[in-house]
Amino acid sequence: MSLEQRPCPVCRSLDGEALHDQTYALFDDSALPSHTQLTACGQCGLVYARSNATAADYRRHYAQYSKYDTAQQASGSGDSPLDHVRIEKLVDDLTHQLSKTAAVLDIGAGRGGVLSAFQNRGYDQLYALDPAAGCVTAMQAKGLQADVCDLESELWPSDPRCFDLIIFSHVLEHVFDVSAAIAKAKKRLNPNGRIYIEVPDARGYSAEGFPPYYFFDPEHINHFDREALCCLAAVAGLSVLKIVDRELDVGGPSPYPAVAIWLGLHAPSVTLQVETPHASTQNSIRSYLQDCAVVLDQLPANAALKQLIQSQQPVVLWGAGSHAQRMLANSLLSQTNVIAAIDNDPGKQGRFLKKIEVVSALLGYQLARKNQACIAVAVAIGADTLIQSIKAIEPELPLISV
Repeated sequence: MSLEQRPCPVCRSLDGEALHDQTYALFDDSALPSHTQLTACGQCGLVYARSNATAADYRRHYAQYSKYDTAQQASGSGDSPLDHVRIEKLVDDLTHQLSKTAAVLDIGAGRGGVLSAFQNRGYDQLYALDPAAGCVTAMQAKGLQADVCDLESELWPSDPRCFDLIIFSHVLEHVFDVSAAIAKAKKRLNPNGRIYIEVPDARGYSAEGFPPYYFFDPEHINHFDREALCCLAAVAGLSVLKIVDRELDVGGPSPYPAVAIWLGLHAPSVTLQVETPHASTQNSIRSYLQDCAVVLDQLPANAALKQLIQSQQPVVLWGAGSHAQRMLANSLLSQTNVIAAIDNDPGKQGRFLKKIEVVSALLGYQLARKNQACIAVAVAIGADTLIQSIKAIEPELPLISV
Protein backbone atom coordinates (compact mmCIF):
# COMPACT_ATOMS: atom_id res chain seq x y z
CA MET A 1 0.00 0.00 0.00
CA SER A 2 1.36 3.44 -0.85
CA LEU A 3 1.07 6.52 1.29
CA GLU A 4 -1.18 7.93 -1.41
CA GLN A 5 -3.86 5.48 -0.29
CA ARG A 6 -2.52 5.26 3.25
CA PRO A 7 -5.23 5.49 5.90
CA CYS A 8 -4.60 7.49 9.04
CA PRO A 9 -1.83 5.60 10.86
CA VAL A 10 -3.62 6.10 14.19
CA CYS A 11 -7.35 5.57 13.61
CA ARG A 12 -7.15 4.12 10.06
CA SER A 13 -9.74 6.54 8.70
CA LEU A 14 -9.57 7.24 4.96
CA ASP A 15 -11.21 10.63 5.46
CA GLY A 16 -8.53 13.28 5.05
CA GLU A 17 -7.98 16.86 3.91
CA ALA A 18 -4.86 17.90 1.98
CA LEU A 19 -3.07 20.78 3.70
CA HIS A 20 0.23 21.21 1.87
CA ASP A 21 2.51 19.74 -0.78
CA GLN A 22 6.10 19.46 0.44
CA THR A 23 9.06 18.74 -1.83
CA TYR A 24 12.67 17.79 -1.08
CA ALA A 25 15.88 17.51 -3.08
CA LEU A 26 16.91 14.06 -1.89
CA PHE A 27 19.98 11.92 -2.35
CA ASP A 28 20.02 10.24 -5.74
CA ASP A 29 20.03 6.81 -4.05
CA SER A 30 17.32 7.67 -1.50
CA ALA A 31 14.36 5.36 -1.05
CA LEU A 32 12.28 8.19 0.38
CA PRO A 33 9.76 10.24 -1.63
CA SER A 34 10.80 13.65 -2.91
CA HIS A 35 7.19 14.83 -2.74
CA THR A 36 4.69 14.33 0.09
CA GLN A 37 1.22 15.63 0.71
CA LEU A 38 0.43 16.65 4.28
CA THR A 39 -3.03 15.36 5.11
CA ALA A 40 -5.23 16.05 8.13
CA CYS A 41 -7.27 13.07 9.33
CA GLY A 42 -10.96 13.91 9.41
CA GLN A 43 -11.52 11.68 12.44
CA CYS A 44 -8.68 11.99 14.97
CA GLY A 45 -6.98 15.14 13.65
CA LEU A 46 -3.54 13.62 13.12
CA VAL A 47 -1.60 15.28 10.31
CA TYR A 48 0.39 12.77 8.30
CA ALA A 49 2.22 12.42 4.97
CA ARG A 50 1.01 10.72 1.83
CA SER A 51 3.15 9.97 -1.23
CA ASN A 52 3.97 7.22 -3.69
CA ALA A 53 6.43 5.58 -1.30
CA THR A 54 5.70 2.27 0.42
CA ALA A 55 6.38 0.98 3.90
CA ALA A 56 9.20 -1.10 2.40
CA ASP A 57 10.83 2.09 1.10
CA TYR A 58 10.98 3.53 4.60
CA ARG A 59 12.30 0.25 6.02
CA ARG A 60 15.08 0.23 3.43
CA HIS A 61 15.98 3.84 4.20
CA TYR A 62 16.35 3.28 7.96
CA ALA A 63 18.28 0.05 7.44
CA GLN A 64 20.75 1.57 4.95
CA TYR A 65 21.01 5.28 5.68
CA SER A 66 20.00 5.91 9.26
CA LYS A 67 21.41 9.27 10.36
CA TYR A 68 21.40 7.91 13.91
CA ASP A 69 24.03 5.40 12.83
CA THR A 70 26.90 7.71 11.94
CA ALA A 71 26.09 11.36 12.66
CA GLN A 72 27.37 12.59 16.00
CA GLN A 73 24.85 15.41 15.95
CA ALA A 74 21.85 13.06 15.57
CA SER A 75 19.71 12.94 18.68
CA GLY A 76 19.47 9.84 20.83
CA SER A 77 23.12 8.97 21.30
CA GLY A 78 23.78 11.31 24.21
CA ASP A 79 27.12 12.24 22.63
CA SER A 80 26.43 15.97 22.35
CA PRO A 81 26.10 18.03 25.55
CA LEU A 82 22.50 19.09 24.82
CA ASP A 83 21.44 15.56 23.93
CA HIS A 84 23.11 14.26 27.08
CA VAL A 85 21.17 16.72 29.25
CA ARG A 86 17.90 15.84 27.49
CA ILE A 87 18.44 12.11 27.98
CA GLU A 88 19.43 12.49 31.64
CA LYS A 89 16.23 14.43 32.37
CA LEU A 90 14.15 11.90 30.47
CA VAL A 91 15.64 8.92 32.31
CA ASP A 92 15.20 10.70 35.65
CA ASP A 93 11.47 10.81 34.83
CA LEU A 94 11.30 7.25 33.56
CA THR A 95 13.11 5.75 36.57
CA HIS A 96 11.00 7.56 39.15
CA GLN A 97 9.55 4.76 41.31
CA LEU A 98 10.79 2.15 38.80
CA SER A 99 12.41 -0.89 40.42
CA LYS A 100 16.04 -1.60 39.54
CA THR A 101 14.88 -5.09 38.55
CA ALA A 102 12.49 -3.72 35.90
CA ALA A 103 12.82 -5.02 32.34
CA VAL A 104 13.11 -2.12 29.87
CA LEU A 105 12.70 -2.19 26.09
CA ASP A 106 13.79 0.81 23.98
CA ILE A 107 12.37 0.70 20.44
CA GLY A 108 14.23 2.73 17.83
CA ALA A 109 17.07 3.12 20.31
CA GLY A 110 19.64 4.65 17.96
CA ARG A 111 23.10 4.31 19.47
CA GLY A 112 21.67 3.56 22.91
CA GLY A 113 21.89 6.86 24.72
CA VAL A 114 18.74 6.26 26.76
CA LEU A 115 19.60 2.71 27.82
CA SER A 116 23.17 3.76 28.66
CA ALA A 117 21.67 6.24 31.12
CA PHE A 118 19.62 3.38 32.60
CA GLN A 119 22.83 1.34 32.84
CA ASN A 120 24.53 4.12 34.76
CA ARG A 121 21.68 4.08 37.26
CA GLY A 122 22.12 0.37 38.00
CA TYR A 123 19.50 -1.17 35.70
CA ASP A 124 20.59 -4.34 33.92
CA GLN A 125 17.44 -5.83 32.36
CA LEU A 126 17.78 -3.70 29.25
CA TYR A 127 16.93 -4.54 25.66
CA ALA A 128 16.93 -2.49 22.46
CA LEU A 129 15.69 -2.68 18.89
CA ASP A 130 16.82 -0.58 15.94
CA PRO A 131 16.62 -1.08 12.16
CA ALA A 132 20.22 0.08 11.59
CA ALA A 133 22.95 -2.51 12.03
CA GLY A 134 25.50 0.19 12.87
CA CYS A 135 23.36 1.40 15.76
CA VAL A 136 22.98 -2.13 17.11
CA THR A 137 26.74 -2.72 16.88
CA ALA A 138 27.36 0.52 18.79
CA MET A 139 24.94 -0.54 21.53
CA GLN A 140 26.45 -4.00 21.81
CA ALA A 141 29.86 -2.40 22.24
CA LYS A 142 28.41 -0.65 25.31
CA GLY A 143 27.30 -3.98 26.76
CA LEU A 144 23.65 -3.54 25.81
CA GLN A 145 21.51 -6.36 24.47
CA ALA A 146 20.26 -5.15 21.09
CA ASP A 147 18.85 -6.62 17.89
CA VAL A 148 18.40 -5.37 14.35
CA CYS A 149 14.67 -5.20 13.76
CA ASP A 150 11.95 -2.80 12.60
CA LEU A 151 8.38 -2.34 13.70
CA GLU A 152 6.96 -3.67 10.44
CA SER A 153 8.54 -7.08 11.05
CA GLU A 154 6.45 -9.91 12.50
CA LEU A 155 9.55 -11.13 14.34
CA TRP A 156 10.08 -8.29 16.79
CA PRO A 157 11.11 -8.50 19.45
CA SER A 158 12.94 -11.83 19.18
CA ASP A 159 13.48 -11.85 22.95
CA PRO A 160 10.42 -13.62 24.43
CA ARG A 161 10.30 -11.55 27.62
CA CYS A 162 7.63 -9.10 28.60
CA PHE A 163 8.66 -5.69 29.86
CA ASP A 164 7.84 -3.28 32.65
CA LEU A 165 8.68 -0.25 30.52
CA ILE A 166 8.59 0.10 26.74
CA ILE A 167 10.01 3.33 25.31
CA PHE A 168 9.18 5.07 22.02
CA SER A 169 11.26 8.26 22.28
CA HIS A 170 10.91 10.34 19.09
CA VAL A 171 10.14 7.23 17.07
CA LEU A 172 6.43 7.18 16.19
CA GLU A 173 6.71 10.25 13.94
CA HIS A 174 8.77 7.95 11.67
CA VAL A 175 6.51 4.86 11.76
CA PHE A 176 4.34 3.82 8.83
CA ASP A 177 1.66 1.94 10.82
CA VAL A 178 1.55 3.48 14.28
CA SER A 179 -1.44 1.52 15.62
CA ALA A 180 0.14 -1.79 14.62
CA ALA A 181 3.38 -0.83 16.38
CA ILE A 182 1.60 -0.01 19.63
CA ALA A 183 -0.50 -3.20 19.40
CA LYS A 184 2.72 -5.21 19.19
CA ALA A 185 4.21 -3.37 22.13
CA LYS A 186 1.06 -4.00 24.17
CA LYS A 187 1.52 -7.76 23.74
CA ARG A 188 4.95 -7.49 25.38
CA LEU A 189 3.82 -5.36 28.33
CA ASN A 190 3.70 -6.80 31.84
CA PRO A 191 0.34 -6.38 33.64
CA ASN A 192 1.51 -3.32 35.55
CA GLY A 193 3.90 -2.14 32.85
CA ARG A 194 4.00 1.24 31.12
CA ILE A 195 4.52 2.42 27.56
CA TYR A 196 6.23 5.80 27.23
CA ILE A 197 5.81 7.77 24.01
CA GLU A 198 7.43 11.11 23.21
CA VAL A 199 6.93 12.87 19.87
CA PRO A 200 7.20 16.36 18.40
CA ASP A 201 4.09 18.40 19.26
CA ALA A 202 2.51 19.63 16.04
CA ARG A 203 0.62 22.34 17.88
CA GLY A 204 3.89 23.93 18.90
CA TYR A 205 5.40 24.22 15.43
CA SER A 206 6.65 27.76 14.92
CA ALA A 207 8.53 29.61 12.18
CA GLU A 208 10.12 31.78 14.86
CA GLY A 209 13.62 30.61 15.69
CA PHE A 210 13.65 27.85 13.08
CA PRO A 211 14.22 27.75 9.31
CA PRO A 212 11.06 27.67 7.16
CA TYR A 213 9.29 24.29 7.10
CA TYR A 214 11.80 22.96 9.66
CA PHE A 215 9.29 20.57 11.21
CA PHE A 216 8.56 18.83 7.92
CA ASP A 217 11.33 16.55 6.74
CA PRO A 218 11.46 13.38 4.63
CA GLU A 219 11.50 11.11 7.67
CA HIS A 220 8.74 12.68 9.75
CA ILE A 221 5.54 11.26 8.25
CA ASN A 222 3.30 11.67 11.33
CA HIS A 223 2.60 14.89 13.23
CA PHE A 224 1.02 14.27 16.63
CA ASP A 225 -0.66 16.31 19.31
CA ARG A 226 -2.25 15.38 22.65
CA GLU A 227 -5.60 14.40 21.15
CA ALA A 228 -4.02 12.16 18.50
CA LEU A 229 -1.99 10.39 21.19
CA CYS A 230 -5.12 9.88 23.29
CA CYS A 231 -6.88 8.51 20.22
CA LEU A 232 -3.96 6.15 19.69
CA ALA A 233 -4.37 4.91 23.27
CA ALA A 234 -8.09 4.34 22.75
CA VAL A 235 -7.53 2.42 19.51
CA ALA A 236 -4.95 0.21 21.27
CA GLY A 237 -7.17 -0.35 24.31
CA LEU A 238 -4.65 1.29 26.63
CA SER A 239 -5.25 3.72 29.48
CA VAL A 240 -3.74 7.19 29.52
CA LEU A 241 -1.86 7.58 32.78
CA LYS A 242 -0.13 10.90 32.26
CA ILE A 243 0.45 13.54 29.57
CA VAL A 244 3.03 16.32 29.73
CA ASP A 245 4.31 19.01 27.38
CA ARG A 246 8.05 19.22 26.90
CA GLU A 247 10.36 21.90 25.53
CA LEU A 248 13.68 20.56 24.26
CA ASP A 249 16.83 22.64 23.92
CA VAL A 250 18.29 21.80 20.50
CA GLY A 251 20.77 24.65 20.42
CA GLY A 252 18.67 27.20 18.56
CA PRO A 253 16.99 30.39 19.76
CA SER A 254 13.67 28.61 20.36
CA PRO A 255 12.87 25.34 22.17
CA TYR A 256 11.72 22.30 20.23
CA PRO A 257 8.08 21.45 21.11
CA ALA A 258 7.30 17.91 22.21
CA VAL A 259 4.55 16.02 24.01
CA ALA A 260 4.89 12.86 26.08
CA ILE A 261 2.34 10.30 27.19
CA TRP A 262 2.45 7.31 29.55
CA LEU A 263 0.10 4.41 28.74
CA GLY A 264 -0.84 1.33 30.74
CA LEU A 265 -3.13 -1.68 30.67
CA HIS A 266 -5.23 -0.42 33.57
CA ALA A 267 -6.96 2.85 34.34
CA PRO A 268 -5.17 5.16 36.81
CA SER A 269 -6.38 5.13 40.40
CA VAL A 270 -6.95 8.89 40.26
CA THR A 271 -8.68 10.98 37.62
CA LEU A 272 -6.28 12.10 34.91
CA GLN A 273 -5.86 15.85 34.81
CA VAL A 274 -5.60 17.02 31.19
CA GLU A 275 -4.86 20.64 30.40
CA THR A 276 -7.33 22.67 28.36
CA PRO A 277 -7.00 21.56 24.73
CA HIS A 278 -5.29 23.86 22.28
CA ALA A 279 -6.92 25.07 19.08
CA SER A 280 -7.22 22.40 16.38
CA THR A 281 -3.97 21.04 15.03
CA GLN A 282 -5.09 21.62 11.45
CA ASN A 283 -5.51 25.34 12.15
CA SER A 284 -2.15 25.48 13.94
CA ILE A 285 -0.38 23.85 11.02
CA ARG A 286 -2.17 26.05 8.48
CA SER A 287 -0.95 29.09 10.37
CA TYR A 288 2.55 27.63 10.58
CA LEU A 289 2.58 26.98 6.82
CA GLN A 290 1.53 30.56 6.09
CA ASP A 291 4.29 31.90 8.35
CA CYS A 292 6.87 29.67 6.65
CA ALA A 293 5.85 30.91 3.20
CA VAL A 294 6.36 34.51 4.33
CA VAL A 295 9.75 33.72 5.90
CA LEU A 296 10.92 31.94 2.73
CA ASP A 297 9.80 34.84 0.55
CA GLN A 298 11.59 37.36 2.76
CA LEU A 299 14.86 35.53 3.40
CA PRO A 300 17.72 38.04 3.84
CA ALA A 301 19.79 35.89 1.46
CA ASN A 302 17.33 36.22 -1.43
CA ALA A 303 19.03 39.28 -2.91
CA ALA A 304 22.40 37.52 -2.91
CA LEU A 305 20.86 34.37 -4.35
CA LYS A 306 19.36 36.37 -7.22
CA GLN A 307 22.80 37.76 -8.00
CA LEU A 308 24.28 34.24 -7.93
CA ILE A 309 21.56 33.06 -10.30
CA GLN A 310 22.32 35.88 -12.70
CA SER A 311 26.11 35.46 -12.59
CA GLN A 312 26.09 31.66 -12.27
CA GLN A 313 29.10 31.98 -9.97
CA PRO A 314 29.92 28.53 -8.54
CA VAL A 315 28.41 27.78 -5.12
CA VAL A 316 29.61 25.29 -2.52
CA LEU A 317 26.72 24.38 -0.23
CA TRP A 318 27.58 23.83 3.43
CA GLY A 319 25.05 21.27 4.66
CA ALA A 320 23.32 18.22 3.18
CA GLY A 321 20.65 17.61 5.81
CA SER A 322 16.91 18.19 5.78
CA HIS A 323 17.19 21.99 5.73
CA ALA A 324 19.50 21.94 2.70
CA GLN A 325 17.19 19.42 1.03
CA ARG A 326 14.21 21.71 1.51
CA MET A 327 16.08 24.80 0.32
CA LEU A 328 17.41 23.06 -2.80
CA ALA A 329 13.86 22.15 -3.74
CA ASN A 330 11.85 25.20 -2.67
CA SER A 331 14.03 28.32 -2.65
CA LEU A 332 16.10 30.44 -5.04
CA LEU A 333 19.05 28.26 -4.06
CA SER A 334 17.68 25.66 -6.50
CA GLN A 335 18.56 27.96 -9.43
CA THR A 336 22.16 28.64 -8.42
CA ASN A 337 25.25 26.85 -9.77
CA VAL A 338 25.95 24.49 -6.85
CA ILE A 339 29.09 22.46 -7.61
CA ALA A 340 29.46 20.55 -4.32
CA ALA A 341 27.99 20.17 -0.85
CA ILE A 342 29.92 19.88 2.42
CA ASP A 343 28.78 17.72 5.32
CA ASN A 344 30.67 16.34 8.32
CA ASP A 345 28.54 13.20 8.40
CA PRO A 346 30.64 10.41 6.81
CA GLY A 347 27.39 8.62 5.98
CA LYS A 348 26.56 11.42 3.53
CA GLN A 349 30.02 11.92 2.03
CA GLY A 350 30.45 10.33 -1.38
CA ARG A 351 26.71 10.36 -2.07
CA PHE A 352 24.98 12.73 -4.46
CA LEU A 353 22.28 15.20 -3.49
CA LYS A 354 20.37 16.24 -6.61
CA LYS A 355 23.48 15.16 -8.58
CA ILE A 356 25.64 17.31 -6.30
CA GLU A 357 28.43 15.34 -4.62
CA VAL A 358 28.68 15.59 -0.83
CA VAL A 359 32.27 15.97 0.32
CA SER A 360 34.29 16.61 3.46
CA ALA A 361 34.96 20.16 4.65
CA LEU A 362 38.61 19.91 3.60
CA LEU A 363 37.74 18.95 0.02
CA GLY A 364 34.84 21.41 -0.10
CA TYR A 365 37.06 24.34 0.82
CA GLN A 366 39.59 23.26 -1.79
CA LEU A 367 36.87 23.20 -4.45
CA ALA A 368 35.60 26.59 -3.31
CA ARG A 369 39.05 28.17 -3.57
CA LYS A 370 39.80 26.55 -6.93
CA ASN A 371 36.51 27.72 -8.46
CA GLN A 372 36.27 31.07 -6.60
CA ALA A 373 32.96 29.87 -5.29
CA CYS A 374 30.54 31.38 -2.82
CA ILE A 375 29.89 29.25 0.25
CA ALA A 376 26.18 29.01 1.07
CA VAL A 377 25.53 27.78 4.61
CA ALA A 378 22.32 25.74 4.90
CA VAL A 379 22.20 24.25 8.38
CA ALA A 380 19.16 24.42 10.63
CA ILE A 381 20.90 24.86 13.98
CA GLY A 382 24.18 26.62 14.76
CA ALA A 383 24.54 28.53 11.50
CA ASP A 384 26.04 31.63 13.17
CA THR A 385 28.77 29.61 14.88
CA LEU A 386 29.55 27.74 11.68
CA ILE A 387 29.78 30.97 9.69
CA GLN A 388 32.33 32.41 12.13
CA SER A 389 34.36 29.22 11.82
CA ILE A 390 34.31 29.39 8.01
CA LYS A 391 35.35 33.04 8.04
CA ALA A 392 38.36 32.15 10.18
CA ILE A 393 39.37 29.35 7.79
CA GLU A 394 38.49 30.95 4.45
CA PRO A 395 38.39 34.74 5.00
CA GLU A 396 38.67 35.52 1.26
CA LEU A 397 35.66 33.50 0.09
CA PRO A 398 32.21 35.13 -0.21
CA LEU A 399 29.73 33.65 2.27
CA ILE A 400 25.96 33.69 2.70
CA SER A 401 23.50 31.91 4.99
CA VAL A 402 20.34 30.44 3.47
